[in-house]
Amino acid sequence: MYVKIQKKAILILYSKKGAAAMKNVSIPVGVSNFVKIRENGDYYIDKSGLIKELLKSSAKVTWITRPRRFGKTLNMSMLASFFDIRKNSKALFEGLEITENQNLCNDWMNQYPTLFLTFKDVDGLTFESARDMLRAQIAQICNEHEYLLNSKTVSENDKQTFRQLADMVNGRPDDAMLKISLVLLMRMMQAHYGKQVILLLDEYDVPMAKASAHGYYDQMLEIIRAIMSTALKDNSYLQFAVITGCLNLGAEINGIYRSEEYELPAKAVREMVANAVVHRSYLDEACVQVCIFDDRLEVLSPVMLYGGLDIATVKLGKSRCRNEAIAEAFHYMHIIESWGTGIPRLYNRSAEYGLPEPLFEEFGDGIKVTMFRKVSNAPEKVSNAPEKVSNSFERYMQLLKEVQASDKYIKNIEVVYAFYSEDDTPFGQVNIMAWLECSKSKATNIMHLMKMADLIEITK
Repeated sequence: MYVKIQKKAILILYSKKGAAAMKNVSIPVGVSNFVKIRENGDYYIDKSGLIKELLKSSAKVTWITRPRRFGKTLNMSMLASFFDIRKNSKALFEGLEITENQNLCNDWMNQYPTLFLTFKDVDGLTFESARDMLRAQIAQICNEHEYLLNSKTVSENDKQTFRQLADMVNGRPDDAMLKISLVLLMRMMQAHYGKQVILLLDEYDVPMAKASAHGYYDQMLEIIRAIMSTALKDNSYLQFAVITGCLNLGAEINGIYRSEEYELPAKAVREMVANAVVHRSYLDEACVQVCIFDDRLEVLSPVMLYGGLDIATVKLGKSRCRNEAIAEAFHYMHIIESWGTGIPRLYNRSAEYGLPEPLFEEFGDGIKVTMFRKVSNAPEKVSNAPEKVSNSFERYMQLLKEVQASDKYIKNIEVVYAFYSEDDTPFGQVNIMAWLECSKSKATNIMHLMKMADLIEITK
C-alpha cells in the first residue's frame, strides 16, 4: 500500500527571528537530517502531514517508492524524530502541521521504540564485499541500541547474538544471524520497552540493484529476502513499518517459491542510459536526462543520429560509434557489449517483461527513448464480456504482431474492439478503463499500441 502525500507544501521556518531575518536563513542543499535542518533554522517544507496519513492507514507495512533526491530520507528522518521513544522532539515539531492534532501528538510523539536504518551503502563489486557492508550497517544500528545489553528484561541468548552482530572487530556473525538481525533487535526492543516497535527502512532496494549490476543477485537475494520476511511478515513485535526506495518490486510464484521481480527490466534500463551516454554529442552542453513518470520512463540524449543512420536502421541493430574512447571504456567495464547489440537487447528484454515496444523519437537536436512501465503488479483485469468479435478482428492481429504487441495486449485490444464495434463513435482512455477495468496507464499503453499498428487515429 502506498501513502498518498498531500500535494500542498507549507514553508515553515524553525527560526523565530521574524520575517526580516528570513533572508539570512539558508537552504539545506543535500541535507537529509531532520534534526539538523530544524535546529539550524534552515528552510523546511512541512511534510509532517505524512504522519497523520500513516496513522490513518490500516496497513502494517507502507512502501513508498520515489526517484533519487526526492526527499525520502528526510521524511524518514522526520518520522524517526517524531516516534522514537528515546527522544524529546516537541521543540522540533513546534509550528508544523502535525502539532495541530494535539491528541495524536500525545498518543504517538516519542511514545514508541523506533528502529531506523538505511541500506544505501550496501554495495560492492563482489558478494563478499557487499555482505561486509551489510554487516557494517547492522553493526552500526546495534551499537546505536547498545543499551539493550544492560536491560534486565532482554534474554541472555538474544544478548549473545546481539554482541556478535555489534562487534565489527571480533564478532563472527554468520548468514543466519544477519537474516534474523532486524527481528532480533525488534524482539529485544519490545522486551525492554514493553511496546511494539516501529520499523523505518530507507533505500531498501539498493542491495538488490547493486547485486543485479555486479552479478551476485541470487546470493544477495537470499539474505535480503530473509531479512525482510522475518522483519515484516507475521512479526508480533512490529507496530508498523515504512519502507522507502526507488524501485517497485513485484513477485512471481515458481512452485512453492516466491521470487522478486523488478517492475522494469534492469538491464534494459541500463542499456538505455549507457547508449545515451556513449552516443551523445559532447559538443552540446545539454545533459542526458532520465525522467520517471507514472506510466513510463524516458531517456533523453542530446544527439543526432551519426553516420547516415536513421531510427529504423538503428532498431535493426546497425550502429556507428561517435565516441570510440568512451565506448571502449564502457565495454571494458562490462557496461556495454559489442556495438550494435544494445537496441535489439532493449527490445527483447521489454518483450520478455510483457511491456509494449520501446518508443524512439527524434526531437530538435536529440533523441528520446521511452519505456512503458508496469503501473501495478496486480494481475491484469480483463472484461468477462461474452465473445462478440467477428472474424474482422483477425485482419488486425498481424498488424499488432508487427509492432511486437504481446499476446496479452492483443487479447485486451480484441475486447476493446468488441465494445467499440457496438457503438461506432470516438473513444478514449476513460472508455478503455471502463471496458477492461484497468488503470489509466494501461489504457494509455493500449491506445499507444493501437496507434503504432495504425488501428486508430487521434482526433481532437
